[in-house]
This record gives sequence, structure tokens and C-alpha cells, in this order.
Amino acid sequence: GRKLEVLTTEPCVQVYTANWVDNIGKDGAHYKAYHGICLETQNFPDAINQAVFPSPVLKVGETYTSQTIHRFSVLA
Repeated sequence: GRKLEVLTTEPCVQVYTANWVDNIGKDGAHYKAYHGICLETQNFPDAINQAVFPSPVLKVGETYTSQTIHRFSVLA
């Protein structure tokens, strides 16, 4: 019954599911595989090597800005 919307100025989202995690975290919590998910908004993967993608290179004096909003709600 929960909903997550990810609104971003970035063209892609990388999804990381922690498939191989098995370690101790904050306050001794034991994190195991699939106990979390990370949604990383980003430029196109491998854009540096793909001529058809916009360049990801930030040159001296340029400013990079990006915005990502995570909107959570409960479905009725």
C-alpha cells in the first residue's frame, strides 16, 4: 500500500538491490542480501564512451546541478 515517485532532472536511474551484502551496520544491525534498495539518479551509463549520449564531462569553471525528489505516499 505504499507508493514511491522519483522525480529527477537526470536521464537515468541506477537500481542497486544489495544482492551480496552481508555485514554489520549501524548499532550492530545485521544487513543481509536484499534488505535494502538504492535508487541513484545519474547521467547515462558509459556516456563517456558513447558518442550518441550527451557528454558527462564537467569542465573547469562549469557548474553541475541536479535535482531529485523522492515522494512517498500511501495508497488507499
